[in-house]
Amino acid sequence: MKVGKYEFNTKEEFNIAKESIDTYKNIITFIGVINDKYKVDVLWNEDITEQPIEWLPFAINIEDEGIHFFHDYPYLENKFE
Repeated sequence: MKVGKYEFNTKEEFNIAKESIDTYKNIITFIGVINDKYKVDVLWNEDITEQPIEWLPFAINIEDEGIHFFHDYPYLENKFE
């Protein structure tokens, strides 16, 4: 399982990216709008080993767990390289 953190400029960008994945196999957590960016965390299923192309432009890399984490999957240990 991989964890990704993303920020979108608009809700429309997020919705387009969301439509490109299986939301039953991947867990999307909407963090909120912070500094005019839509913040989202995703717990990707084990079949996903690299950032999905549609999500890559919105991926962010942070140095800590951030304000949200998936209990058994810490971001720092499970983020994409």
